[in-house]
Amino acid sequence: WLYLDSSRPGRHRQADAPTFVQALTRLAALALANMRRVDAARRHAMLAADLERARDVQRRLLPDARPAAGLRHALHLQPGRTVAGDIADVFELPGGKVAALLGDVAGAGLGAGLVMASVQSFMRAELSHHDDPARASARLNAHLCAQSGRGRFTTLWLGIFEPALRRCRFVDAGHGLALRLHARREAM
Repeated sequence: WLYLDSSRPGRHRQADAPTFVQALTRLAALALANMRRVDAARRHAMLAADLERARDVQRRLLPDARPAAGLRHALHLQPGRTVAGDIADVFELPGGKVAALLGDVAGAGLGAGLVMASVQSFMRAELSHHDDPARASARLNAHLCAQSGRGRFTTLWLGIFEPALRRCRFVDAGHGLALRLHARREAM
């Protein structure tokens, strides 16, 4: 607001005019602040809805509990309040084999979630052509290096189970902590 006062002779001046203009200015400032608050609340609600939709998509990417090629599996993933880069998948391959992925994309948020979905999609597509975990992991690494920005780190454990042969071929690309159980012996 701009208040201009003319002190020309013969002109009647209101003594409280500056106070009135100051009060109008304060009201305008309050109205603008309220508009900014409402806009911020609207943007926050839109972001929260987007994150919830992304979390829902991420939950849908998790494998179901049905046995894959006769191989039973169990998974429990406790989702956080944001989208994350946790990788978990179990799916059947041709010839009665089963692929299992377990990994993590460094960081949290939509970026990590998008890389996680990319890893999962890439591995499903790659393993539909062959069942070599070392080759699939090397190709995934090349893909991630070409597609992801610097500073994005992904760990992965990829196992190809062959139930008929009671065999598992795997690659541990930095994920670690695999536990192998044998029916006649303790954990190895």
